[in-house]
Amino acid sequence: MVLFLSVALTGCFAGDLGSISAKAKSKTGPISDFSFATPVYGSIQKNSVKLKIPQIENAEKIVVFTSFTENSVPDCSGTGGKEFDDSETELLLTELKDNSQYFYRVCAFNSTTTISSEVQSFFTKSDLSGNVAHIYATNRAFAALKSDGSVVTWGQPYGGGNSSSLRFELSSNVSSIASTLGAFAALKSDGSVVTWGDSRLGGDTSLVFSDLASSVVSVYSNSWAFAALKSDGSVVTWGDANYGGNSSSVSGNLT
Repeated sequence: MVLFLSVALTGCFAGDLGSISAKAKSKTGPISDFSFATPVYGSIQKNSVKLKIPQIENAEKIVVFTSFTENSVPDCSGTGGKEFDDSETELLLTELKDNSQYFYRVCAFNSTTTISSEVQSFFTKSDLSGNVAHIYATNRAFAALKSDGSVVTWGQPYGGGNSSSLRFELSSNVSSIASTLGAFAALKSDGSVVTWGDSRLGGDTSLVFSDLASSVVSVYSNSWAFAALKSDGSVVTWGDANYGGNSSSVSGNLT
């Protein structure tokens, strides 16, 4: 009989990285409980990260299953994970995409028992060492659009320098960026718009969120507000109402 136990984990990872063979061993009996796997942030380099785990007794092999989305991480019966020897306590994950969120599950196996962690996640660091296609700016921050469609930001957080809450949305498929004095708006290849920065200058789209979810073909800006042109010829505006963020007085002429 195979025993499945679920234990909490604080760490993370994702993406199909292939596998390597573990040493052939035959062990039985309960596998020692492991309740954490911590990213070793000091050792993170470009395209790699280490997950530190305790020594796991009676395990024959350890496998890390990964994905870019939480719900698609394989369970311990899945295939395509990265395999490690049972003695390893630092699991090196390579070929990662920078400035991205990864999800992972760690599984420990022997001939009678399987122990699975819960799915956790980590973020890889930003990389400006190459493949930057364009740089945009507010008065207080910068945003670099890379050739793979990802975005890296830095500068004053309130002025658009902190986009950490949108790491997943800005990890791919961004086609262009517009900016005001304190906010950015990223147009994605699916026609949606993602914004961040000073809410008064267009960083908050909560009032027009549904209008910006699809079919946007271009985004324009002045210093205080944004205007999005949609594929049906209509226009959506947001930002400082006194400087173009509110177009209600001419809405009949913009649809």
